[in-house]
Amino acid sequence: MTNLELRVDAVSGRQSAAAGPWHGYRGQLYLDRGMGRLYIPYMEAVAKTKRCCRCGRPKSVEEFSFDRIRKDGRQSMCKACKAAHYAANRERIAECGRRYRATNREKISEYQREHYAANRERIIERHREYDNSQRGGVYKLTCVPTGDVYFGSAGNFQKRRSVHFSHLRTCDHENPTIRKLSKIHSPNDFEFQILIICDREEALHYEQLLIEMKPCCNVYNAKV
Repeated sequence: MTNLELRVDAVSGRQSAAAGPWHGYRGQLYLDRGMGRLYIPYMEAVAKTKRCCRCGRPKSVEEFSFDRIRKDGRQSMCKACKAAHYAANRERIAECGRRYRATNREKISEYQREHYAANRERIIERHREYDNSQRGGVYKLTCVPTGDVYFGSAGNFQKRRSVHFSHLRTCDHENPTIRKLSKIHSPNDFEFQILIICDREEALHYEQLLIEMKPCCNVYNAKV
């Protein structure tokens, strides 16, 4: 059960229901008024809450992972309970997975072949992007709303990107300008882009060239 307000439909003349104990049944919510039940779909509910099937507590829908099979688009167990369940049953879950793969080896292989055939170009491009991310070179970190740019070199793009966005989330970036921007803008407002793929020694040279090309006193930040 959960408390919410029903969206009023003035055109159809549907009566407004006061907040009260709502019940879930087959993908719908209903309010038992004593003289009959009033059913509404989940998506028509104003409240953005859902009750976890494990802990029984109503929580924001953002605390539930996506599930396109369910009518409300969210899993029935909240993320916290799901993580706790996995931690408490890690070995049993792993054993179930191994047993399934052992007994369905041909089925899994057939699915993988069909999936690769249907998504060959996308998979190849994704592998190419991953291979490039494991290499080094010159990159730039851009604050999209302001246009401020941070030029840098790295031996591994993926690791450097993770470090940058970790500091952006905690607002403690080593560069003062980026640190100031991270307190105003979210990490989603920043873009990490690979510019040149090369050896570490060459990357330092190209990084300095890009910095010198920008007419700005602060060598690590410039307007594009």
